[in-house]
Amino acid sequence: MENNLIKMKYSLKENSKFGYRQLYPLPNKEELEQFYEKKYYDHIQKTGRGGHDAKLVSKERKVRKKELDWLNKTYFVDKLDILNKFFPSSKRKILDIGCGSGEFLGFMKKLGWKVFGIEPSKEVLWRAKKQGIIVYNSTLEEFVSKKDQRNKFYVAVLANVLEHVLKPEETISMVKDLLHPGGIICIQVPNDFNKLQLSASRNVKRKDWWVAIPDHLNYFNFKSLEKLLKFYGFDILLKTTDFPMEVFLLMGENYADYPQNGRLCHEKRVNLELSIPKELRRDFYNKLAELEIGRQCIIYARKK
Repeated sequence: MENNLIKMKYSLKENSKFGYRQLYPLPNKEELEQFYEKKYYDHIQKTGRGGHDAKLVSKERKVRKKELDWLNKTYFVDKLDILNKFFPSSKRKILDIGCGSGEFLGFMKKLGWKVFGIEPSKEVLWRAKKQGIIVYNSTLEEFVSKKDQRNKFYVAVLANVLEHVLKPEETISMVKDLLHPGGIICIQVPNDFNKLQLSASRNVKRKDWWVAIPDHLNYFNFKSLEKLLKFYGFDILLKTTDFPMEVFLLMGENYADYPQNGRLCHEKRVNLELSIPKELRRDFYNKLAELEIGRQCIIYARKK
């Protein structure tokens, strides 16, 4: 599936209802499930893509430890602080869909949350289970079909998942059914085709380098993601983002053509985030989200 899709000619078509872009033609369901079950983590290791997911399963212990230390002090604790404000200890039950090697759930478990995960990849499942986390080796669709619907969750996390699925609308609908009334969905997707990214594209004369074949099927921005969530009955609580990596391209660090530059840019971004107070970092990223720039769209929304 992987090689065939890379070789295929493709285009991006805009969804007329919500405005996100989607790869065309799409792989079939069986090909996609096989890819994520057996090949995805090997693919991101070889290509250098996949962000912290790839680093957390690196064969180099120092790489894994450094990445996890940064995440614990930034993105994991950000989610913890936000979610703790909304839920008392009696309602701290979370489902991480596409939980990968389980580090985020491990972090939340240590701090009092009841944690559950869904992960289709057998390549990393053992890492999550090693931490004593309940992880279901299945797709979301399989999980929903077998799950006792009386056993719902107060929080569902979709961190860099929605860009990978064939039918984003069905995914949001299924997740909504897994939440208690008043439950919160936390979604993170790449913020693609934003103004800063397009400026960087013109600067390096490299069109749409962020289109990632074969794993990224959908390309969202803040507007399209917010529109999708509102349609399915969610109230937006918070919009934030993370570091706008395109800034490095505009300053002459061309990681689009030279992946080795990407590693250096990532280290600089990590150093910045660990060097400033968390309140300043959070306020900075919240303001960037208001401008609809930043590498990721991160939205917390409540089920009505």
